Order: sequence, then C-alpha cells, then structure tokens
Amino acid sequence: MRVLIVSDYYQPIIGYNKVTISKALLKKGHDLKVLASDLFFPFPDYQKTVGEVLGPRKRRVGVAEENGVSVVRKQSVVEVFCQNFVFWSG
Repeated sequence: MRVLIVSDYYQPIIGYNKVTISKALLKKGHDLKVLASDLFFPFPDYQKTVGEVLGPRKRRVGVAEENGVSVVRKQSVVEVFCQNFVFWSG
C-alpha cells in the first residue's frame, strides 16, 4: 500500500510516534513517504537544548532519506505559535 504521512515537524532522530509508525509501515513492506516542513520544532533555546543532537533547525528543501525513511521537505512560509504553514508548489 502507498502511504503518505503529513507532518508539520518531522525529526527522525527523536523517536516520536511519526517516526515509529513510519518505520513500522516500512518494515511491513509499504511504500511510504513523509511530507514535512523544512524546519524542526522550535524547542526553547534550540542550540543549547537539542542543537547538538538534531543539528541545524532549518533543513534542506527536497527529497532525502532520513534514517531509512523517504522524507519530502517543503519550504515553510510562516510559523506561528509552533505551527508552520508550508507553500506547496509543483
């Protein structure tokens, strides 16, 4: 089955449910992609708290394999109160 998971923030290094579900679906043989923004969650004092673990908060736009999962990252247009809005083009 083809599966698309849509996520505002997707941090594959942290084992949140979106990551766990993605890996479980891949293990069962599903064709999976995650659609997410180009930003990681705006943790308070990002660089000091999670910066060393996650790396830069702003990620590259495009398709990449992140920890075994195919992730399509689109550019965020605006971020308000920890929610971002993404411009979906082409």
